[in-house]
Amino acid sequence: MLLKIRFQIFRNPRMRQSSSVMQRRLFNSSLMKRQSTSPLGSETNLVPMESIDNNVNSRDQPLKIWTDQELKTLFDAFSKHGSDWNIISKEYFQESRTPSAIKNKWKRANIWTKVEENKLEDAISKHGEDWEFISKEYFQMKRTPRILKIKWKTFLKRQTQKARTLRDAVKEYFQVSRSPSSLKHKWVRSVNHLTEEEVRLLQDAVSKHGKDWEFISKEYFQMNRTPRELKNKWNNHWTEDEVRKLRDAVAKHGEDWNFITEKYFQASRTSSSINHKWIRSVNHLTEEEGWILIDAVSKHEGDWEFISKKYFQNNRSARELEIKWNTLLKYWSEEEIKKLRDAVSKHGKDWQLISKEYFQANRTVSSLKDKHSRSKDKMLLIKEHDTYQENVKKINNTNPENQEIYDTKSTNDYHTKTYRKRNKHSWTNEEDQILPELIKNHGIKIAAEMLNRSKRSLYSYYKKKEHSYDSLMKKSNTISKKFQKPSDVGVDKDIETSWIRNLDESSTYKSSLQRCRINWQQLCLQSP
Repeated sequence: MLLKIRFQIFRNPRMRQSSSVMQRRLFNSSLMKRQSTSPLGSETNLVPMESIDNNVNSRDQPLKIWTDQELKTLFDAFSKHGSDWNIISKEYFQESRTPSAIKNKWKRANIWTKVEENKLEDAISKHGEDWEFISKEYFQMKRTPRILKIKWKTFLKRQTQKARTLRDAVKEYFQVSRSPSSLKHKWVRSVNHLTEEEVRLLQDAVSKHGKDWEFISKEYFQMNRTPRELKNKWNNHWTEDEVRKLRDAVAKHGEDWNFITEKYFQASRTSSSINHKWIRSVNHLTEEEGWILIDAVSKHEGDWEFISKKYFQNNRSARELEIKWNTLLKYWSEEEIKKLRDAVSKHGKDWQLISKEYFQANRTVSSLKDKHSRSKDKMLLIKEHDTYQENVKKINNTNPENQEIYDTKSTNDYHTKTYRKRNKHSWTNEEDQILPELIKNHGIKIAAEMLNRSKRSLYSYYKKKEHSYDSLMKKSNTISKKFQKPSDVGVDKDIETSWIRNLDESSTYKSSLQRCRINWQQLCLQSP
C-alpha cells in the first residue's frame, strides 16, 4: 500500500507539491508522540516549525542573481588570473559561487576588457579582418573568430552612432584609411601591398621553407603580414604595367630572364614565371608566322628544334612553337566547319572515315566528336542541298513567324526559339499537303531541310497520318534507309508493293510493318 502511494505521488505533480506538507505533519506527529511518551515528562529539544519551514523551502528558492558588485569582482579576477576558475571561486567569492557557475556566467556575459578592445583594434589595423589569425596570435583562441567578427561589427555600429558616416568613424577611432567591409579589397590590393624588400624576403623564405605561410609569417614578417596576404601575393595576377614592362625588357635585352628579373622586376617575379607569362599570353604569333608554322609541321611533323632553327631562326624556341601549335589545333576555321558539315551529311558519324579522307588525320576522332557534340548551333552541321531549296522555301512560307526568325535573328536565337517553341505550332493545311510531296520526291532526308520541323516531329506526324499515306507508301522506296539495320545491307530496296489490292491486304501489310519494324527482308518472307 505504501509503495502505491509513493508511486502515485511520483506520477501526480499536485501530490508531489503537497508531499513536503505531508512530511512536516508526519514529523510533527512523531514529535508529539515522543513528547507524550517520554519518561518523567522530561522536556525534549523540539525543533521549531519556522526553522523546519525555512529548511524545507530553501531548496525550492530560485538561484541567486548576480549583482553588479559580483560582476565587477569577476571582471577584476579574470584580468589578473585569467580562466583559473578554482582560484577565483576561493579567493574572490569564498566559494559562494562554484567554478562551473563562474565559468558559465563569464561565457554568457562575454565581457570585453579595454585591453582586449585595444588589442582587437591594433590587430585589425595591421592584418585586416583575418579573424582566424587574430584569434590565434592575439587572443590564444580564448576569443573565437566568430566572436571577434560579431564584436567588431557591434563596436563599429556603436561608433557610427556618434560619427556621421562609417568612414569618419573609422578615421576617428582607428586612424586608418580603410573600411572593414567595402574598402577591404582595395586596401589589400593597392594600399597595403608588399614592398620590394618584403617581396625579396618572401622569395627567400619560400625557397628555403616552401609554402609554409604560417611559419614564414611568424619568422620572417613578425606577424606584420598574415599567411593569407603572403599566399595571395605569391599567387597574384599580372598587372598591365608589369606586362608593358616585360615587353619593353624583351625588346631591349631579349629573353634573358634572369637579367630581366633582377633589373626590371626587382626579384618580385621569378625567371620561370616571367618566361611562362611571355610564352603563354604576351608573345602571340603573327599571321605570317602562323602560316609558316602550319607549313613546317605539315612537312616535318613534330621536330620542333629543327623547325625553330630552319623556319624561325631560333626567334621562337622549340617549347614555344609546340605550345603555339597546340593552341592552333583547338581553333576551327570556317572552311573546316564547312568540311565537317559536308562530311557528316554524307557519311553520318563515321568519324574515322571523316578524319582520314576529309582532314588527312590532322583532326583526331575525339576532336571531331567533341566539335560536333559541343556545337552551339547544330544546324550549321547540316548540308543545304541545292535540289531542296524550292521545297524549303515552300515550307518556310507556310509559317512566316519562323521565317522571320530565320532571316533576321542570329543562329543561336533561331536554335533556341525553333527547338523550344515549334511544338506549340500546329500543322497547317499547306504543310500537310507539302509533306507527302516531299517524302515522295526525297524521302526522309527532307527533315534536314524543313527548318520548322525536326526529324522526330516529322516521323511522329507521319505515323499518325499513315493511313492516309498508303498510296505514298507504295511509291516511296527511300524511307527504308532510315530504318535499315547493318544486317540489311545488300538487300534489294526496290520492292514492288503493287500487289496490295484490297483493304485486307493493306491491313496485313500494316501489321507486318509494325511487327517487323520495317525490316524489309522479313516483310518479304511474311507477306502473302
